[in-house]
Amino acid sequence: MLIGIDIDEVLSETIDFALSYHKGKVKGKKLERSQISDYWLPNIPGFEFLTKDEAPLFFIEALTSPQALEELQPVAGAYEVLKERKTFGHRFCAITARGEPTRKSTEERIEKHFPGCFEEIIFCNYYWPEFPKYTKEEICTKKGIKVFIEDNQNYAIDLEKLGIKVFLLEKPWNANFKENEYPGIFKVKKRSDIKL
Repeated sequence: MLIGIDIDEVLSETIDFALSYHKGKVKGKKLERSQISDYWLPNIPGFEFLTKDEAPLFFIEALTSPQALEELQPVAGAYEVLKERKTFGHRFCAITARGEPTRKSTEERIEKHFPGCFEEIIFCNYYWPEFPKYTKEEICTKKGIKVFIEDNQNYAIDLEKLGIKVFLLEKPWNANFKENEYPGIFKVKKRSDIKL
């Protein structure tokens, strides 16, 4: 079975890296990991002042920096879970909201930390208007992906509406997710809880 997997906060510690890269600040205002209750920074109390153009720069600047190649760390235990699942014949495709400018560092980091795990890495270009944008739903439909591992409840809901089974990793930004409203989304505390 071909399984789709998100990258940020599912495979890589993107928030920790972005915080480190920006020295714990967004436009001069202090931001701590414990405050991050949403990927869209203007939804975090105290950061409503960020414009729609400024908000994604927190991640874009970090992910396109030279430091991303060396300093962005994998999520502990993620490789071992993928490697074990591959022994059952499962195949994996990484599908990320990241854009083309992050391709080199993303592909190199994935190959370094997850060697031989992924058939393909697809960039949706969500915040890069100069490149063609694809939704995760479009990619999953095109590739015939029926199972997805995600941490963003909004993407999970969109995928579930197409009949794709989603394992939603428990994170602060999906704490209010109402699992009983979406029978195709299964919230899990850790990767080893994912039953394929």
